[in-house]
Amino acid sequence: MPCRIPIGLGPCSVPTPGGAAERLREDVAAGCNKFAYTGLKIVGTEPGVNEYEGYVSFEYLFRKRSAPGAPLTEEELKDTTAWSRTAERCRFLRTQSGVWQFVDYQTATFDAGMLGGIASGSAEPAAV
Repeated sequence: MPCRIPIGLGPCSVPTPGGAAERLREDVAAGCNKFAYTGLKIVGTEPGVNEYEGYVSFEYLFRKRSAPGAPLTEEELKDTTAWSRTAERCRFLRTQSGVWQFVDYQTATFDAGMLGGIASGSAEPAAV
């Protein structure tokens, strides 16, 4: 599954052997039907131990939908207690052909209120 990393690392791929690509598509679709996501922000990049390793840190907000696939109401958007913030740090390795591959990650999820509000400088999330 090719993608672009918006940090200058160049092309990357997620290895998906043995039918994993289809399972990944199904998992992403299921997650998007169950949860609403907003506010994806790249918060940092850093080199690894050599030129073949790199890290990307990002965060985003999410909340459970009232029904699968249902759009969020204005009331749900403004209910800051229902939103959670996830911070992730992902590791990528560059292959011999120059393609960056996702390897693994660390993640932490918090109630948005524990971090001083929904988003830095913003009182509420954008419509999703």
